[in-house]
Amino acid sequence: MVTKPEVHVIIKPMTLRFSLQDSVPVYHVGGDARTQLDQMEHLLGIDPKRDVIFDCNLGFLPICSTVLIRGEKTIIVDPGNFHIGLYGIIGRALAPHSVGLDEVDMVVLTHSHLDHMATTFAFPSSELVVGKGELDAAREAFWPQFIDALTVDRVKKVRTVRRGEALVRLCDGVHIMHTPGHTSGSLCILVESGDERVAIVGDTAMTQEEYVDRRLSHWYPPESRDQINRGLDRVANWGPTRVVPGHDAAFRVVTERGRQMARIAEQGHTKEG
Repeated sequence: MVTKPEVHVIIKPMTLRFSLQDSVPVYHVGGDARTQLDQMEHLLGIDPKRDVIFDCNLGFLPICSTVLIRGEKTIIVDPGNFHIGLYGIIGRALAPHSVGLDEVDMVVLTHSHLDHMATTFAFPSSELVVGKGELDAAREAFWPQFIDALTVDRVKKVRTVRRGEALVRLCDGVHIMHTPGHTSGSLCILVESGDERVAIVGDTAMTQEEYVDRRLSHWYPPESRDQINRGLDRVANWGPTRVVPGHDAAFRVVTERGRQMARIAEQGHTKEG
């Protein structure tokens, strides 16, 4: 009998901002995920309507949500940025679950930004699963030899998920959904874990607020917002009970069944009163 997969957030996210003030780098820490992300710009005098995100006095030091899935396969989703791998943090995060770096069957990238994918190099025994075109986009954004050294030159095999493809099965209880918008090949990982349905959404929703209220980053152009909203609609229709955003704490989702049970309980309480 195949055991339903378990989902563990083994590295919780944090994002720092930094800017250059009189030749000195100054670091900025917000009190919550949204402040760390989009609200920090206002404090630094940066206007997204005027400034270009990669050509203004705003630096990023992000740590994304890194997730371990244990079931028929052992899977890492978004192994994280360089210092997660270079300083042994990824190994330390896996140790409480008795998983070694060489015991990971698959590394799945929600997308190919370095804060999510750079530590792919730490898993040479794994298969890499990534959206179609994502590695090419990374090669163009950075440089080809660098990206290949992190990915195709290190892992056992690269498997790409085609754009627009229906749910792709990775193993029992684990599927992938193509949700373009943040990048053209962005993926969400959907896990049926016992009584729970867990959606690992990467930066399709960086925060709980983005998923629940659709208050998307002000850096996104209208076409990206439309794509992201359609993708999040598809994820919501799948019916997750828990969501893991790319740069915020995992949270529970109240399903329609949960709402019905709450209404029944409230009605019973009212009658007794």
